[in-house]
Amino acid sequence: MKLFEILNKFTVVFVSAAIALQSPQATQGDDNPQQQEEKGCRQTNSSLIDFLSKDPNGKCEDKKEEPKKCPSIPLSIRNPHKDISANQLCEIASTCPESLLPTLSSLWVQTYSSRIEMQHLERTLLRITENGTLGRAIKGFNDGLKERERSKGPLPPEVKEKILELVLLPLVESKWKGGRSPKGAHGLYQFTKQTAEMYGLIQYKYSNGKLVGITDNRHKTYESAKAAAQLFYDLYSRFGDLNLALSAYNSGVPFKYLRSAPKSEETPYLNYLRFIADAGCIKPFRSEGNLRENLNYPSKVWAALSVINSNYPVILEYVKKPSEDNKVRALEALLSNKSKEKLATNKYFSGSRRPPFKKVLAIQ
Repeated sequence: MKLFEILNKFTVVFVSAAIALQSPQATQGDDNPQQQEEKGCRQTNSSLIDFLSKDPNGKCEDKKEEPKKCPSIPLSIRNPHKDISANQLCEIASTCPESLLPTLSSLWVQTYSSRIEMQHLERTLLRITENGTLGRAIKGFNDGLKERERSKGPLPPEVKEKILELVLLPLVESKWKGGRSPKGAHGLYQFTKQTAEMYGLIQYKYSNGKLVGITDNRHKTYESAKAAAQLFYDLYSRFGDLNLALSAYNSGVPFKYLRSAPKSEETPYLNYLRFIADAGCIKPFRSEGNLRENLNYPSKVWAALSVINSNYPVILEYVKKPSEDNKVRALEALLSNKSKEKLATNKYFSGSRRPPFKKVLAIQ
């Protein structure tokens, strides 16, 4: 009996000495990885039994934090740009960036498919097809891509097909009305002054060292479409991803990402979203409005093209294979859902000097 008591006391003393030796006061200098790991065990396990319950491999039995759930966005949202806050976008970009693009795309498809948006879309497509604006833009886009491919090499066929569809980008940028944005961008494709100078849309004429004239072609359809095609070729060549190229077309933040892009097996756009989240989300954009606009931009563009492809596929056929026959087919498709008289007298076209769609009605 006395022997058992002696052994019991010896065990308690031994364990107490072992704990004292592993305490921060008993160690000097830098801890090795095993000591640091044991410190973590002592911080999370307060009792002696929890400390001694460490597994034989020396790993702590701490509970792992559960991964954050991807925030849900209600499908009843009508305008994703206004109704989804910057904080919600930041949370998605940090927790589940792979779901941001498909989620926003589905919401924008729903928005563009509304009755009012569809009416505006039909009127705009009919106007630009009938008056030749779309035809001039298609020619400029094709000429711009051909020049770039001759000098810098061909694009992959699937990428070139997608870039050709971006001739319809003014549906998102300027609603095919041109004009000037609050940030100083001009024309159908909304070129800023600096970008327009790089691509020859703004030219300066000098005489004897003095500036005597400025030519600004940002409001000309053919010239601006040609420059837009060359810009998209250059952006895709630089970023290797069309979603990131669209983001760079909208904002300069992707260029900041490119200077510090981490090596990863993920797609460049997912890396870009993680870069935004790690950089403070709103901080690189300087405002919540710029953040919302940039993260919505690729989804907004692809959604508009998806709605056109679902309702008027002949428009995209005309874009990819421009011909008079495809133009007539596109006009017939746009007129099929409305009466000619209602379209011809619509207030949307008030102020024109001649009855709109005269050529279209003659075809019919």
